[in-house]
Amino acid sequence: MAERRTLYPDPFPYLDYRRYTYSIGISTGDVVWIAGQLADRYDAHEGRMVCEGDLLEQTKLIYEKIRLTLASGGAGLNEIVHLVEYITPAARDAYPDTLGARMECFGDDLPPTTTVVVSQLLRPESLIEVEAVAAGGGSSIRTHAFRSSHAGGLTTPAAAQIGDLLF
Repeated sequence: MAERRTLYPDPFPYLDYRRYTYSIGISTGDVVWIAGQLADRYDAHEGRMVCEGDLLEQTKLIYEKIRLTLASGGAGLNEIVHLVEYITPAARDAYPDTLGARMECFGDDLPPTTTVVVSQLLRPESLIEVEAVAAGGGSSIRTHAFRSSHAGGLTTPAAAQIGDLLF
C-alpha cells in the first residue's frame, strides 16, 4: 500500500491549515488529491476569513492555492488529471470567463473538468470552489479528447488516464 501523506504547502500565505482538523491535500503513491479550495484568505485586520473579487479573480486565486498545494506534494498544475468546479447561480453567466484562467494554467492541454452548479458555498461571497486530482511523481498521463461545440469548438479532454485509473 502506498504511503499516505498530508500536504502542508509552505509558503501558504492564505491560512495556516495545520491548526485545523482537515487537510487541503493528500498524496498517496503518484496521486495527489486537493480538497475543494475557495478564494478565501485570512485577514488579520478583520480577524476572519474573507473572500473578495469577481469570478475571474476568485478563480485565479484558487488556482494559485492549488499550485502551491500541489508543489508540496511533488506535483505541478500540468499534472492535474481531473478538476471539479462548483459554481453558484450568481457565477453561471460569467463562467465562460474562467476558461481563460484555466488556459493560463494549462495552455491548450486542459484537464477534464466537471462543473456543478450549487445553491451556495461555505462563504456567501464565494462564487466558485475547485477541487483537483493530479498525477505526481512523473506518472504517465494519457488524455482522451473529444470535440465540444459547447466550448466554442475547443478540443477538450473527456478523460485522463494514469496507469489503470481513468478520470
